Amino acid sequence: MEIIEILIPVFLVFGLGALSVALKIFKSTDSYIFTRYVFYFGFPILIFNRLNHTAFEKVADLPFLLTNILNLSAVVLLILAISWLFKCKRKFIGMLVVAGIFGNVAYMGLPMSELMFGSEGVGYASIIVGLVVVFSLSVGISFLEYFSSSKPSVKTVAWSIAKNPIVIGIVLGLIASAVKLEMPTPIENFLVIVAKSAGPVALFAIGMFLVGGKIAKDKKKIAILCLVNLLALPFVTFGIGTYLGLSGMILKVSILQSAMPLAATNFVLAQKYKIGEDIISSAIVVSTLLSIVTIGLVMWLF
Repeated sequence: MEIIEILIPVFLVFGLGALSVALKIFKSTDSYIFTRYVFYFGFPILIFNRLNHTAFEKVADLPFLLTNILNLSAVVLLILAISWLFKCKRKFIGMLVVAGIFGNVAYMGLPMSELMFGSEGVGYASIIVGLVVVFSLSVGISFLEYFSSSKPSVKTVAWSIAKNPIVIGIVLGLIASAVKLEMPTPIENFLVIVAKSAGPVALFAIGMFLVGGKIAKDKKKIAILCLVNLLALPFVTFGIGTYLGLSGMILKVSILQSAMPLAATNFVLAQKYKIGEDIISSAIVVSTLLSIVTIGLVMWLF
């Protein structure tokens, strides 16, 4: 019951965003404006502030870090095996890999972690965001470029990671946590105000984005992505985390972040590489709608 009470407000904010489009207050494409605010300002400041108030020893926990790297690695192998089994086209395999590991850990995961586990939970969730972003933009895109017959550029991938605002927020937050940085009261209040705006704005934007989405004909690939993101990854995370000795809130935050639907960033990558845009956009819509049920189910099971 507690999980349902937490999830209902989240999806009501989705609904508010969708309603704003249905009433023609905004267009669905206006969600881009809101997500840009969250990406460049809201989440980097939220992450920095939470990490600055979290003991460095906690976020540097080795079993926690290994769990949230090995789970992504295991899912990459799973997707490659599924791709071989279903004889997916070579060009699409790289996109499957990226989309299979790039969940909506920021726009959905951070606000939900805060609702479920408070500020301490957001500290751990922020580290997972960093791991997912770095892993997806390095390993994932390397697979994407390899299977799309492009030449992988280490320099390009490294630069895309280094200039990512969320990664910058994580690095600065870890440094601030390590040196126990104390902010002047006006600056601290500013950070708190912006941080509190990030979650609601992100959820509202997702609701806007979902309106008017058309489902692609290739239901098989959509189903694979939804199953991997919503069910396989959290189960793998639970297994690895339990084996490595994780328990309590740290394990639950890891599982929650693993249960997120596909991130909208996957559509941006699909457009850039001109690979399965219709399938990826459909999988984002379908997985987000299914997550209303699957997140509650996964958190209830674990």
